Amino acid sequence: TNHVLKYTLMFVSGYFLLKLAEWCFHGPARVMERNLAFSLSRNYMREKYHQTLHLPVKWHQDNHSGATINRIRKAYEALRGFFDGGFSFIHTLTKFVFSVTAIVIFSPLFGSIAVVIGIFTVFIIAKFDKPFIRTLREVNEKENKVTSNLFDSLSNIRSVITLRLENSMEKGLINRVKKVARPFRRNAVINEWKWFTAEMMITIIYCVIVLGYVFQNWTPGTAFAIAGLVTLLGYVNQFTSVFQNVASQYSQLVQYNTNMEGADAISEAYEQQHRPDAPADIPSDWQQMQISQLSFSHRTSYNESFRPQSLHNLHLHLNRGKKIALIGESGSGKSTLMSVLRGLYAPGQDAVVAVDGNHFSMDSINESATLFPQEPEIFENTIRYNITLGLPCRDEDIRNVCKIAMLDEVIAQMPEGLMTDIREKGVNLSGGQKQRLALARGILAARESEIILLDEPTSSIDPRTEFHIYDNLFKAFSDKVVISSIHRLHLLENFDYIYILEKGNIIGEGSFPKLLAENEVFKSMWNHQTAQVIQMTA
Repeated sequence: TNHVLKYTLMFVSGYFLLKLAEWCFHGPARVMERNLAFSLSRNYMREKYHQTLHLPVKWHQDNHSGATINRIRKAYEALRGFFDGGFSFIHTLTKFVFSVTAIVIFSPLFGSIAVVIGIFTVFIIAKFDKPFIRTLREVNEKENKVTSNLFDSLSNIRSVITLRLENSMEKGLINRVKKVARPFRRNAVINEWKWFTAEMMITIIYCVIVLGYVFQNWTPGTAFAIAGLVTLLGYVNQFTSVFQNVASQYSQLVQYNTNMEGADAISEAYEQQHRPDAPADIPSDWQQMQISQLSFSHRTSYNESFRPQSLHNLHLHLNRGKKIALIGESGSGKSTLMSVLRGLYAPGQDAVVAVDGNHFSMDSINESATLFPQEPEIFENTIRYNITLGLPCRDEDIRNVCKIAMLDEVIAQMPEGLMTDIREKGVNLSGGQKQRLALARGILAARESEIILLDEPTSSIDPRTEFHIYDNLFKAFSDKVVISSIHRLHLLENFDYIYILEKGNIIGEGSFPKLLAENEVFKSMWNHQTAQVIQMTA
């Protein structure tokens, strides 16, 4: 009895110490592995985000933001999942090697038979990969469309609610989800057929080895040594269980790889279309800039013989410290021109840029310009964050840009000032307040820019406040060139030079007095708006 207790205690102690030793290595190793998974997926996310940010607007117009987000998310999760569970792949592979070695050593004949059938099983399972991956890709693409629909409806929730579109939007989303069902079912059927085949092949391994071992070792009329069969089946069971794990993890790897491939389109587009990261800077003391032969088309490339283009062979003269206005009817090309100057669209290859007589690329102009858009984009965060976008900034600078944009009046009415929370898309701000907030953000971002592009950023602000904001902007950017598209012409007297656009062409240019005296189109526009103002005030 004493020996039984003694050896039991030794066994239990040894088992406990082995487990403790195992976790002394396994625990820290898992922490390192998971840190590696996080670092790799973080770097991958940063790379894809960088690539997406540097793709042209045309690409973003052709690829829905919701679908792009879903592609990056799935690839990010696949990469992290693979490295996060890397130990399980190594563990399974190690067990597989040891189990194959053990079964072959114990019974070379039947061990070899099991290995051959196992290899044949892997070959058969691999045949299911092509249709499995094809349906999985189809599922991913349709889920991208579901995400796009969900993104649209929730990001425009105010329009959905005010127009009472809740039910129709919900039906539209569910219809898109239903379209996922067909490829999803095909994928599920293929997957189950694959597992059925794997299980039946494993069953064949059992049957062949049992029958073969009995046939080889049983002598009629004598007792059959069952211990050898039990031992062999133990090895076979170990081999087949590991084999099942290998098959399962292989399917997981296929899914990871398919999800990663879904984001390859971003990298491919980046290689072919991305905007330069660091083009040559224009001189900080530049005085004159000329842009000539500037054309642009929303088609693949500009074709002079095809007239319905966006911009046609424009020539611009920009002088440091000057204020330039762009006027024209809606669709005349004002916003498109400023988008091209900022680099949101790529102009035709014939564009020529000269700065103080030296030639530069349009990319240099693009990186020297900051565009203030008409439609303000508001982030779900505080007013301070919406101005700085989370970047470090002195309080004095924030107060200064708020004063220029006349946002200080709005902040004074907020319960927590700059730290007041702004809900998604600024639904608790008026249109004019949103534009003032976006203006403050733009002013802060444009401090290092040489060209200031204003695309009617005050269209929702009352004329009196708009006049004062423009006056503040001109003073703040007195050493830069300011180009602004103007819809309300009462501001034009404050500009040094005016371009009149019509259907992508410049049909008139000059100072305000010159155009008012000589240009019939301008006089007509001015008289029309003056009459409207008189009628409104009468």
